Amino acid sequence: MEETRLQKYYQARKSFPEEAKIFLESDLYEEIIESLAKKYSINGDDVADLVISFIAEKFSWNFLSQEITANSIFNKSDSKAFIRDFLGMIFLPIAAYFKQSDLESTVKKSGLKNNDYEVWIRKLNLVLSEEVDSAWNELDKNLEKINWKEETIEALEFLNANLSEILTANDLSSSAYVNQMVLILLLNDPRFKDQLLAALLDSQAILTPHPFILDNKPALASIGNWIKNYIYEYGGEKYDTLSFSRFISLSQNCKILNEAEKSAVIKLIHLFFSVKFFPQSMGDMPMEDWQLFPVEQIDKLRKDFGKILDKQLSDLNQEQAGFSAVVEKKSEAKMSSVVPKAEELKQKLSRVDWQNIQGLERRALLEELGVSPAEFKNWHDKNYLK
Repeated sequence: MEETRLQKYYQARKSFPEEAKIFLESDLYEEIIESLAKKYSINGDDVADLVISFIAEKFSWNFLSQEITANSIFNKSDSKAFIRDFLGMIFLPIAAYFKQSDLESTVKKSGLKNNDYEVWIRKLNLVLSEEVDSAWNELDKNLEKINWKEETIEALEFLNANLSEILTANDLSSSAYVNQMVLILLLNDPRFKDQLLAALLDSQAILTPHPFILDNKPALASIGNWIKNYIYEYGGEKYDTLSFSRFISLSQNCKILNEAEKSAVIKLIHLFFSVKFFPQSMGDMPMEDWQLFPVEQIDKLRKDFGKILDKQLSDLNQEQAGFSAVVEKKSEAKMSSVVPKAEELKQKLSRVDWQNIQGLERRALLEELGVSPAEFKNWHDKNYLK
């Protein structure tokens, strides 16, 4: 490969988001290269060289199309299908981290959709989650050396600049990072709690794009105003999931939100009250399961996809089919342990359209029904995953 192209590649990588750098150095990346090589009967080194060239050429769609067409190595395979899998398996999962970039433009031009390559997106989420865990484990070893005053200042600056985007993005690694960063500071700096609550209430960062009313007057739909809106309607001295479920369903400001925007508001309000009533807000959960706002559980990712991580299947459809079969088998095995309660659960749960109820609304209803999350999951797996 030309030295200038390698230089361009390494120069481009310097400005990559951290998530992309982690991916390109991971075992998952090597797995994808091998999978593409096997599926299309080409050499893995050629696939890796194409990745380098594609990055060096600033994710150019024209370059990729011309390279595949002109190179006899790739002409041996179905070139259109190869381009689709090349982009979908390697670049679609990391495209979300490249804001307003050439990669984002190329992925859009390709017509790829997240659902087409969801397996690889979730595998990347798992890799990033493990990286976050590793970083925090390393931090735990050095807590005594940390200047907590400086860490608090940096954390508040980071949240002020990035919290709105993190709440609205479907980004597991950033959400996990915020949860763990805030938890560590709450546990180690007694000043941080009041400073964070004040910063959240004062924040003018826009959370949702629609007209917003606060105290019967037009206002910015900011992080601070969303918190004040909830307190204005339901008070700030206590927090319960039923009141919050009603707020999301009935509040005038919430009625015009789509599901993604509602999810951002749910995370924000939950974060505020989790911090305000910390540590009592964590209840009886073990510390390793503490969350300050709802994010997709790392454990859930491991359970859902751990069973397929060791399978080196050459075809994506085969992999998805294998995943579904394992989920069904696991669901049936789990249900055998709750047979005595099956009829009672069926009567309680069958009356609700659970497909359209998520997050805190689901938790509130389960509490009202007296059904634990584990019991609900067993019932849900049997009735929805078959």
